[in-house]
Amino acid sequence: MTKNEKVIRLLTIKESSNEAEVIASMMRNAGYAIRSTNVEDGEDLQEALAQQTWDLVIASQDCVPERVI
Repeated sequence: MTKNEKVIRLLTIKESSNEAEVIASMMRNAGYAIRSTNVEDGEDLQEALAQQTWDLVIASQDCVPERVI
């Protein structure tokens, strides 16, 4: 990683942490600098959104609580 390369803050919303890690690994293998966090429920999602700003959010449609979208 060069000094000017930005670390992408990735938030995944997946029921499986294994699936979330596959996504992060794919992005790293493609040359992106990633700092990833996975959440599995609405409470954790609300907390993650309140804690920081995310550059990219990837979610399974069936994992996003209705009260959030």
